[in-house]
Amino acid sequence: MVAHKRTAEFDDGSSRAARKNNHATKPGVWGVNHIVSGRLRYRIHGLGAREMLLDPERPGLVGSEEMHQAAPDGPARFFFAEFRRKAG
Repeated sequence: MVAHKRTAEFDDGSSRAARKNNHATKPGVWGVNHIVSGRLRYRIHGLGAREMLLDPERPGLVGSEEMHQAAPDGPARFFFAEFRRKAG
């Protein structure tokens, strides 16, 4: 596995609009949403669609090519990390 660096830390004021819109990881890439404080509303679209509130005790897995969106649910601090792909 090849690991990628984590993103910068975001808050409810600095979260990029692109993360609030539907987007997906590239083929073979996955990651984890880490919440430092507050809550992040995380929506997964498509087959198996669901919505969850993430917090410091409940990070969210981002599956490969999974269409999703994430937005703060009130004041929050968070980062996206542990993005990995198979080497090759």
